[in-house]
Parts: sequence; C-alpha cells; structure tokens
Amino acid sequence: MIGYRFLLGLSESETADVLGVRQGTAKSRLSRAMARLRAVLEEPA
Repeated sequence: MIGYRFLLGLSESETADVLGVRQGTAKSRLSRAMARLRAVLEEPA
C-alpha cells in the first residue's frame, strides 16, 4: 500500500484501482499502514 502510494507515486484513486478496492478503502488502509510504520520507527532501538 505504502509502496504504491509513495514509492510509485500513484494517487489515491490509482492505488485503489490497482488494488481493486474503493478509494475510501484504499485511503483507510493507507492511514492504518502509515500508523503502523510510524509506531515501528518510533520504537527505541
């Protein structure tokens, strides 16, 4: 999800199309994925 959106530079709409989901679903999945990534990056080493 993060890869499609940021590494490939796809829009929310394009990301949704590639994944075969609605745009709102893609947006919420991206939000959850970003929250998980943020949590991992904030963990002490």
